[in-house]
Amino acid sequence: MNEQIVVNTKNGTEHTMEKDTYIRWLCLMEIIQLTEEKAEYLKIDLDKYDWIKPIDFKKYIIARFKGMEVDLEAEMSSRKIKTNNIHRIPEYH
Repeated sequence: MNEQIVVNTKNGTEHTMEKDTYIRWLCLMEIIQLTEEKAEYLKIDLDKYDWIKPIDFKKYIIARFKGMEVDLEAEMSSRKIKTNNIHRIPEYH
């Protein structure tokens, strides 16, 4: 069974999900941020486009998953936020 992650948002909402699901969300947020940064660098106005290449995002998530898992474990260890075998991530947007 996969470990559970509890994410507390700034508005007080609590989301519980499996660790693998959380890692995939982190990867998705990262590729969206990287896409926005690259578009800004290339002076591309993303508001003018209504398309996205989901296959490229999926490939990124698959390729980045293990590295993100290691990054998350390091972050969780350094913060010591594991409680009752449920990881709690404080105030994530």
